[in-house]
Amino acid sequence: MKYSISIPLNGDALLLARESQKILSEFLSIDSILKNNSLPHINLVSGTTRNIDQIFSIIKKLTFNRKKCTELFGLGVFLTPNPLLYLRFKNSPFVEELRFALIDETISLWESIDYSVSNDIWIPKSTIAYSDLSLINLSDALISLKHINFKLKMEITELSIIEFTNKECEVGKILL
Repeated sequence: MKYSISIPLNGDALLLARESQKILSEFLSIDSILKNNSLPHINLVSGTTRNIDQIFSIIKKLTFNRKKCTELFGLGVFLTPNPLLYLRFKNSPFVEELRFALIDETISLWESIDYSVSNDIWIPKSTIAYSDLSLINLSDALISLKHINFKLKMEITELSIIEFTNKECEVGKILL
């Protein structure tokens, strides 16, 4: 089974992500992420495992010393023939500590880790548009969101475990 350990967006960050997705849906019919995925989140580690219960137990026991927050500071685009539009977050000291602990403590329980979360390319982001966003409508998508202030702080209060073998579905939460 495929799983993701993620930070679910909350508060103003969640409202901003959903508002952005609704604008894209209403004006450009870009809505596959809005309709088909779990709530907006920052994927920390993902891959294939048959040991999600063990991973869940390990994560519940982790403790952290840093202030549990990050900052949203803008939009990002991964340019490919099917571009990906995302909210870009800072790799705060807590996010860095959290991600390191997750990987360090659970790596042996994963059969495979997704390339998108490998250390050399991973960034803290939350996808707001992907499969129905194209190079042709990318400019219009960005223009439709230009009035939104993408700068805010977000407290990190929990982790989500998302199963995405067929369709994204949250299967667990861990309070931090």
